[in-house]
Amino acid sequence: MSRREWELLAACRDEDPEIWFSGRKRAQALAICHSCPVLEECRTAALEREAGVAQVYRRGIVAGLTGAERWALAQQQAAAKPKPIPKPKPKPKNKRRWKVAPCGTRAAYQRHVRKNEPIDAECQAAAATAARGYRATGSTQTPTPCVAGRPADGTGCRTDGHQHHNQHDGRTAPVGDRLVTEVMNMAPVTLTHREAWVLAVLAADADDDTRTTRSSVEAPDMLRRARVSRPQMYAVIKSLISKGALVRATVGQRNAVAAYVLPPLDSTMPPPAPAPVARRASRPSPAPSRSTPARRPTADQPPARQPPAADDPAFDAFWAAYPRKVAKRDARTAWSKALKRGADPEQITAAAARHAAQWRAAQTASQYIPHPTKWLNGERYDDAPEATPAHHQPAIPGTPTRYTDPTERGIF
Repeated sequence: MSRREWELLAACRDEDPEIWFSGRKRAQALAICHSCPVLEECRTAALEREAGVAQVYRRGIVAGLTGAERWALAQQQAAAKPKPIPKPKPKPKNKRRWKVAPCGTRAAYQRHVRKNEPIDAECQAAAATAARGYRATGSTQTPTPCVAGRPADGTGCRTDGHQHHNQHDGRTAPVGDRLVTEVMNMAPVTLTHREAWVLAVLAADADDDTRTTRSSVEAPDMLRRARVSRPQMYAVIKSLISKGALVRATVGQRNAVAAYVLPPLDSTMPPPAPAPVARRASRPSPAPSRSTPARRPTADQPPARQPPAADDPAFDAFWAAYPRKVAKRDARTAWSKALKRGADPEQITAAAARHAAQWRAAQTASQYIPHPTKWLNGERYDDAPEATPAHHQPAIPGTPTRYTDPTERGIF
């Protein structure tokens, strides 16, 4: 039966809807619902319509149940439903298990050390070979043997692992082992620690027979093993060449790298002599003589500035009259300039005494009195005399004076 069909058969179809939402007509609404032939269909539709709605929002009587009853019935139906069985989680894939390295390899030696197992002779020999290769090449990886024949110039073959495999006569020997030993044992004492290290790196890259380097000094592997940057590498090479521990064979070009030759080293070789520094011959100074006349200024050379005379009685009189005595040397220079401008010494001294009397009468603090140098440079001696303030003028005889109490301190 479709929804439209059972709704047409409902008993509440022709009733007033307010009956199901009125508290006074509750009994009438329940009686109509219980006599309805499609009560179960109406109840199922109401529960589906109110799925997920809280109890407080379920109003009125629907299918013969109040809001609280419909909410409780929905909870019972939800609890009665069987819970879905969770799908089992897929088991994680087994991690890749590395194969156990056989004895006689460096990995087997490291496994013995890690597990505190006894180390056999084969593993010790493999570890020693790997350590020797690391010191010579800077890598623990097994180099790929070269397959090309010996070049026509006789320089030998070379691989990416910086090793020289002399397969042409059935032997395999790393490059520069003998040179590295020679550098370690007979490096000049004048070399610094960094220079000796870089020289050993170049020796490990060089050929034992020709003593010539093969790789570029700018190669990342060379810089990494030397533990220097590109500018530092060239600075160390320049120092090694100046000390005679390295010789430049070829200059680097676009299609070729620079090559360096390691000369035979001797621990007793003397350090290189420093280059002579050209010095200008110093002219011998003439012997001092009392009869040597003083130099006279030439036409192009102005006469030397003479300091003002220290024994000037006129300046001493001015200095005694001026109240603020600071920077006497500068004041003496300003005094000389004032006299050169045509000032009268007696006038300057009199003006200084007059100004000193005015500052004394006004009770001017010393910090507000100008320096004598500033006073002279400003030509203050030509200033007109200032009038005496009224409160410092003497009282006129016969005039009444204002009574003042010595203990009273007002604003007047």
